[in-house]
Amino acid sequence: VWFKLFEHTKIVAIVSSLLKEGSYKNEEPIYLYNISARTPNKGFGGQQIHIDGGIPGLRVPLFINVMWYFDDVHEMNGPTLVVPGSHKKKSFCPDNYVPRNTKKLYLKKGDVVIFHGSLWHGGTNSMSDDSRWALILGYTRWFIKPSFDYANCRKIW
Repeated sequence: VWFKLFEHTKIVAIVSSLLKEGSYKNEEPIYLYNISARTPNKGFGGQQIHIDGGIPGLRVPLFINVMWYFDDVHEMNGPTLVVPGSHKKKSFCPDNYVPRNTKKLYLKKGDVVIFHGSLWHGGTNSMSDDSRWALILGYTRWFIKPSFDYANCRKIW
């Protein structure tokens, strides 16, 4: 079932067009580099506004995030915050700062949000027992190291 989401034809077409822009002949490969899921528990979930792209303000994205929502998102269960246009900023969001133009995403079960990895975003606190599960898929250009380095794993226990 999960692979259907990872390889969803419409989503991959959008992500590919965004990540291939500016590459040689706009045809360089992309891949899924990160998979995670998140639901904030009651009383938790707040995040510093951050980027996932590593380097703010790049003309073309290195990373594209896709968030699949498995529950309705409302004020009480911790909506995601986004700062429109912030992917163009050449800086990180200052600590403990929430810009005035920040928007809360109120979504329905089954909605998908696609955004530039350098977009300022974060989660808000959940004040409810309602779950707010989201699957977060990170896609990137071929030359970016995966989030988990299988080649350099070592036993740590």
